[in-house]
Amino acid sequence: MFFLSLLIAELRDPASRWVAAGGGLLALALVPITPPGVPIPAASAVALFGLARRSR
Repeated sequence: MFFLSLLIAELRDPASRWVAAGGGLLALALVPITPPGVPIPAASAVALFGLARRSR
């Protein structure tokens, strides 16, 4: 429940929604074609990239 409250607070920003959607879509797209464990780090990399671009 704690993490859900953090997520809801973060998703109020429109830019954060796009970053979350991009990471989620990438993870879903990679599930059928990559070994287990790969989609989550890839989605995290997209999120970090999106946050770095947002902070500029």
